[in-house]
Amino acid sequence: MSENTQNLEELLGLKPLVEESITFPEFLKSLKDHPDRVDTAAARLVRAVEEKGIVSPEEAGPDRRAYIQLLKELRIPAYKAFDHVRGAQRFAHRLMTHYKSAAKNGYQMRQALVLLSGPGAGKTMLGDALSQILEGEDVWAVEGCPIGENPINLLTLLTAEQRLKLSTALGMRTEKGGVFVDKLEELMLTAQEPCEHCFKKVMGVEKGEGGADAAHPNLSTMKVQRIRLSSRTNGLSVWSPSKDGSGCDLHGALVQANRGVVRLLEAFSANGVKEGEVSELSLLLEATDSRRVPSGTGSGCSQSNGWTHLDQNIVIESNPGAWKGFLDAQPDRAAYLRRTRVLYMPYNTVVSEEAEAYKDALHKFKARPEYDPLALRLMAILAVASRMIADSSKTAGVDLGTRIRLYDGEQIVLPKTVSAVKDAPSPYNNYGGAASIGGASNAKSEEKKSATVEDIWKLAGEDEAKVGLNMGFMLAALSRINEVALSTPKKVAPALAVLGWLQTIVQMAKEVPDISKEEREAYERSLKFLKPLQTRTQAGSDGESLMEAEYRRLLRQQFLSVFAPDYDSRANNLNEKYWEHAMASAQGKEVFDPETKRKLAVDVPFMSKIEVAMGKTGDEATRFRSSLVGEKAILIQAQLKKSQATGDDSTGPLVFDWKLHPEIKKAISKILDEEIAAKVSKLLTTEFGLTEEEESLRKDSMDRLKALGYSEATLEVALNYFKENELWKVSE
Repeated sequence: MSENTQNLEELLGLKPLVEESITFPEFLKSLKDHPDRVDTAAARLVRAVEEKGIVSPEEAGPDRRAYIQLLKELRIPAYKAFDHVRGAQRFAHRLMTHYKSAAKNGYQMRQALVLLSGPGAGKTMLGDALSQILEGEDVWAVEGCPIGENPINLLTLLTAEQRLKLSTALGMRTEKGGVFVDKLEELMLTAQEPCEHCFKKVMGVEKGEGGADAAHPNLSTMKVQRIRLSSRTNGLSVWSPSKDGSGCDLHGALVQANRGVVRLLEAFSANGVKEGEVSELSLLLEATDSRRVPSGTGSGCSQSNGWTHLDQNIVIESNPGAWKGFLDAQPDRAAYLRRTRVLYMPYNTVVSEEAEAYKDALHKFKARPEYDPLALRLMAILAVASRMIADSSKTAGVDLGTRIRLYDGEQIVLPKTVSAVKDAPSPYNNYGGAASIGGASNAKSEEKKSATVEDIWKLAGEDEAKVGLNMGFMLAALSRINEVALSTPKKVAPALAVLGWLQTIVQMAKEVPDISKEEREAYERSLKFLKPLQTRTQAGSDGESLMEAEYRRLLRQQFLSVFAPDYDSRANNLNEKYWEHAMASAQGKEVFDPETKRKLAVDVPFMSKIEVAMGKTGDEATRFRSSLVGEKAILIQAQLKKSQATGDDSTGPLVFDWKLHPEIKKAISKILDEEIAAKVSKLLTTEFGLTEEEESLRKDSMDRLKALGYSEATLEVALNYFKENELWKVSE
């Protein structure tokens, strides 16, 4: 056999379904150090998710970093297990909150999870993720058991006195201060009666390898094995309503999924049952609350005519209409309501996550045109905008464009009026802690200097993101745009052309007969967003012409950044100087100059320049300087805490970042942008008379634009648009 053939055999090797087998006594001895070996299905799921880790801002990539950082500051884990379900982090956090309670033996362990959403929201992807998380994961089970019985269940056959002595013998019963702690009994809090197969084997009714003697049944004769969960064998299953004989029965699906996850796809879409018949879904009443189903399948019963106890996570995926119709048809709807936890999965409202989904899809295309680096982001903005509340009067005057950026993790100073939002609980942020944008995380809303993103989530409410251009529609649109762009002479997709193609696609969709009222309204909103800008440079308060306004903002931001690669260092220098002089002014002191080693008078004109950019003059500016004396220590503490949270172990001096104070940040941005805009204007409109340094800057800037992803063709289009509209004159 050649070496290559041997390597191929090694590379094609698979892990066995049964990884090891030990005696039951050996298994019991291992529980003292490995109590997780008898975890419930919910606890195993939570552990599997957590073992896969959490996406950190540093590994998220530049486009997603601000959003992932926002989640981290809000203590919302961005679980890697669900990372491919783009933008679902907040929802996944709610889902995991449910399972973590179930893992602690809470009542949630006795509830089925009902995932509701409109089409294309991602509930099927999320359901797939729950199955994939456990696919290949191992559990310990009674050897040969058809349902993968948890070995701890065998101990229910012993008397309480036997279990007490067993726990003592295993060293799992200890005494401290006159109080006994029995770890074995704790592990048995969720134990159930063993299945018919295991009972007969241990009692010697069913003879076989490892079986007991009927005259002297003994658990020590049983064996335990470590097996891998699989949708093809046991631990995972999927069921959907079907006609008799054309699919698996619900009973079989529930039994097969013991120790893992059973998914019920569109469970409530089945036709109503005939008179005198019982709905198959009635099995859920016992499978949830009592964690069992009748023994046997089909029309016959087992010899025991009893129950098969199960431990599993039941996930039901449905559309809201079918769920409502099902409940309305029930004589006792409360019976189902208390046995279920209903979570409505909203559409994604995070632009960077939406754009990542498009990139995922593009990677699968065999041929792709050259996309303008802003094209996919603009598509994502349209999709997100169509799903959000556009009426700014419902969000305390915060316009749609600002909210979109805020949801994406951008730090924005919001109007103080927004801080009047009440600190009411929200279904989308049922977690401890919050990061403030411009205010302390533990402050009451009315005490904050500006609102948090949580405040805006609360104002938008649960109805946001239930309708809009869904992911399926957008991916289909991307595919069409891809084909159209490939058919152009230069095979390119400039940003403005993409918006034009989108407008055509949405208009055609709107004209399709028999679409729902909600779909038609979503298309109409999107067409309003896609209207070209006329003389205005900003979108309307209701989002009219939002897309071109956003393109101008992003293009301006992009061009200014490449013409000023030292932006951050200049901003930090301005920030440091302002704080030093403002605090000295407030305290009636002079400023120490480390270069000359002399004390200098405060630079009033410099301070005024920053304060005017903030909109502060006179007494208001003086009061603002005074307020900084107490704020600096708080901001430094916040920066240190943030550095520790992100794992920054740098021992160098702490840089007092210019972005820490939202009002100062805004003023510095305004001043620098105006300076850079003047330079950009000269570099792009002057053909002759540039200095050697300016010529070098123009060339380097063009190179940086190409590094951002511009091709010659897309850069030419973007540059012409930038110059024709003199975007360096436009402020955000």
